[in-house]
Amino acid sequence: MNPKREIMKADYTLIAKVLSEEASTQEQERFEQWLNESTHNQSEFTHIRHIFEQADAQIKMDLFSKKEGWKEVHQRISPQKSITRTIKYSWRSIASIAATILLVVSLSVIYYFNNQEEYHLRSVQSQTASIIPSVSLPDGTNVSLNSSSTLKYPEEFSRDTREVFVEGEAFFDVEPDKNKPFIIRAGNSLIRVLGTSFNVRAIPGQDTVEVIVRTGRVELISEAGTEKEKLVTLNKGEVGTYSAKSKRVQKRQNKNINYLSWKTHRLIFKETPLTEVVKHIEAVYHVDLSIADDHIKTKKLTAQFDQQPLSFVLKVISMTFPDVKVTYDDEIYRLVKK
Repeated sequence: MNPKREIMKADYTLIAKVLSEEASTQEQERFEQWLNESTHNQSEFTHIRHIFEQADAQIKMDLFSKKEGWKEVHQRISPQKSITRTIKYSWRSIASIAATILLVVSLSVIYYFNNQEEYHLRSVQSQTASIIPSVSLPDGTNVSLNSSSTLKYPEEFSRDTREVFVEGEAFFDVEPDKNKPFIIRAGNSLIRVLGTSFNVRAIPGQDTVEVIVRTGRVELISEAGTEKEKLVTLNKGEVGTYSAKSKRVQKRQNKNINYLSWKTHRLIFKETPLTEVVKHIEAVYHVDLSIADDHIKTKKLTAQFDQQPLSFVLKVISMTFPDVKVTYDDEIYRLVKK
């Protein structure tokens, strides 16, 4: 099924009336029939309802209130100074605005104008070479942020979903709530759960978004691609990936036992090539470490480290391989042949 064709079937005037709670019983039934036709329609409706949070993120988290409808829309489309205002809109105003905006921003501001509450996204950003061990969200969900990562979330979640945005790498321990799915926007993918724990890696500029499930079940959804390619359900111990290039989602068994080492500072190596060891050390200790000799790259390490300092880890490597020594110059560690 072509998702773009399905989106065009949506009656945005009807959606606007539903969002503003002005739909009749018959209109509500027609809307629910459309909503239940496919997961794509559900994702599209979620996108329409909550895109205002994404808009907030793009204007540096300024508080957006509602006033003077079209003028405000125009200011959103044309770069100007951010403005804090308050307005109230009926579905007719929203529908007329939507007809114009659809060509520019795909109806992304409809919910923004219609919602009677004011939302403010909070932004938490970890610095380079440091992690934030715990961020508590309004529902009790806990999030750990790896270095150079950003989490954005509302001060209060909506009545029917809990939606956040992430860039970089983060571990989520989601508070269970079967009535309010937890949705993470990462790149052009969605991660939808009810209650579980998992790691998300969505590095800006990289092609792939990766999700590794520790407990429970997770849905990884592409916002593009064919119906068959756009959703996978992940169970404990599985990895889901979304490719921005192919617009596809896939899954496999997780073989990376160190995927949480950035958070736990625990490393386990079992006959692991030093090329892989180096990558994990760089990720955990936030250093540059290189191998200066091809002969060293073929060596394999078996060892375990539990929150030991970098100096201890490097000493173990040099003692394990007598013909290897560690040098440090220009803020770069190197494994070189003696």
